[in-house]
Amino acid sequence: MNSLVNNLNVCNSLILIADDNAIEQQILTRIIKSEGINTISCSNGAQVVTLAKEKLPDLILMDIMMPHMNGYEACKKLKQCLQTTDIPVIFLTSKMEIEDKHKGFEAGGVDYVIKPFDRTELTMRIKTHLKLKKAMDKLSSYNKWLENMINTEITSDNLKEFQEIE
Repeated sequence: MNSLVNNLNVCNSLILIADDNAIEQQILTRIIKSEGINTISCSNGAQVVTLAKEKLPDLILMDIMMPHMNGYEACKKLKQCLQTTDIPVIFLTSKMEIEDKHKGFEAGGVDYVIKPFDRTELTMRIKTHLKLKKAMDKLSSYNKWLENMINTEITSDNLKEFQEIE
């Protein structure tokens, strides 16, 4: 599994940045794009849910304190939707109380980074979660392929048995 994760390329992945602070959005966009990763942005929790369903990003980087719907609520909605349930959410926030972190993980977040963040740490966390997401997607694809192969074999064997009975 380790070699599978290490061989996955994160370039051309898509990250949805959700932050109501336009300057922070720009900083995050610059940092992420410098790693060869594509971004889209929005400024509130309701937009996160809508954009995630439309664009199906590989990862969501989300502030907690946003208008219309906070990050916790948006994450819960994403995890309840079949289309978006497997998209990893990293909370990026100035809320540093342990209870806030617990809320983030309970809502379905995979990581929690406190502002101000260290650029290197943030990019390493992003790349780690992108690689894990790509590995999970690949394993899911392999599982579907195996299920199809098994179903094809069973159907083929059943047909042979049926023909032998006739």
